[in-house]
Amino acid sequence: MVVLLLSGIGIAYAYISAIDQSKKSAVAVVGGKTACIDVDIETLNEDELNNLAYNYPITDDFAIQNIKPTKLKVTNKCSDSELDYTLILTSLTDSDKYIPSSLIKIKLDKEESELIKPVKLSKIKDLGEGTTKTILETELNKNYSQYTKESKVLDKDKIEPSTSITYETYLWIDYEADNSIAGYDYKDVLSIVINNPEESVETGINETITTLDIYNTMTGDNIVTDCNGMRRFVGTKDDVNNYVCFGYENESDCKAPIADNEYIYRIIGITADGKMKLIKNKALAKTYTWEGPGDDHTWSQTDLYVAMNEDGFLTSLSLDWQRKIIEYTWPDNRKAHSYSKADELCVQEQQESSVLARVGLMTLSDYYYASNVEIGYCDQKYDCSGTWIKMENCGGGSLSSEEWTMTHGIYYDEYGLEVYVITNILPLGAVREDFPFNEHLVRPVFFLDKASEITSSSGTLSDPYIVLK
Repeated sequence: MVVLLLSGIGIAYAYISAIDQSKKSAVAVVGGKTACIDVDIETLNEDELNNLAYNYPITDDFAIQNIKPTKLKVTNKCSDSELDYTLILTSLTDSDKYIPSSLIKIKLDKEESELIKPVKLSKIKDLGEGTTKTILETELNKNYSQYTKESKVLDKDKIEPSTSITYETYLWIDYEADNSIAGYDYKDVLSIVINNPEESVETGINETITTLDIYNTMTGDNIVTDCNGMRRFVGTKDDVNNYVCFGYENESDCKAPIADNEYIYRIIGITADGKMKLIKNKALAKTYTWEGPGDDHTWSQTDLYVAMNEDGFLTSLSLDWQRKIIEYTWPDNRKAHSYSKADELCVQEQQESSVLARVGLMTLSDYYYASNVEIGYCDQKYDCSGTWIKMENCGGGSLSSEEWTMTHGIYYDEYGLEVYVITNILPLGAVREDFPFNEHLVRPVFFLDKASEITSSSGTLSDPYIVLK
């Protein structure tokens, strides 16, 4: 595989700064059939290659009518062999303040016909793992002193001997963007890659579905509708189709082994209006206390809330992923008891919904619905260890494998006075109440924005739903 990169960096600081034009540059790795290729680039001007010509959001119609496209002419100079190549657009960044691909629109014309209609760049398929990606990232990082964010495969084709193909690319900030990206930048590089015949490169636009599409497929014996109208997966095991990939760097991250994959979540349920409730499949690496000021311990006042929302899990995600997590009114349930049934807990939680936050934890009803048990304890008769809401080290392990829920428990001391406790789940699957100053594992839970685009997958372990950036 040989890579020929002829490109430059177009930088747009949205809304408040002028375009910072970088000199275009060309990098060639000589070898193979690279000597056969010739690339001619016609840009907005001599300095600027890719064309975020407007440093503010614009409509699709305005973009097509007013943007002068970057023209890229690829010629096969050899007269005795055809040339296999892939056209790739790679986003670069050297900080967290970049405009995500979900807010960049692209249109691509090929030989005066429209190859890609105006579409969010996030919908274009990523370049998968392989030799192409390795060489491409190495060259880009070396020559631009940036690191690659995403590589999108725009086209894959062949050029017959002594012929040419011409592309026109349009890029602009989506009209849906808001002031949250003021001062952010966008940088990209167009690359022509000489294909390795032994490596497959997938191209095109991801076929997408919505959370409501998935909601409409949730039928059958392992689905129940709770008191809030949410459809939930009930009493199901690893073969259930509720695997979701979220928060990844590249789509190929979603294929890593499930036991080690930090990007895999499970669908707890979906509301009738399309809010998808997700729980991280694997607990976070460290343990946390619930502790908060005084004796109140309201969720929004606790150390654990801060760790999930303000200085920890949520802020560890890039901004394009953070935007996909909506605010939700969570139950601050202080009436729960581990002997309650799932439906009873659901009604109690509905009455106690009062805490606005973006990230929470599983509630006791979440666990009971998934476990499909009549009472709280999951002992030899009611075994929860095989359900899809799995505990760490199920069937064994130390007490450090306990997990917090979001539900307050009820406990009375020897004098009949109520003692403040939080419900948690033991390694074997049983439920108990514990003091908030103790440390346990947590798995973040949040609601996905119903406007999110999701790949049309089966949702199984081997083929998870992928939330697009």
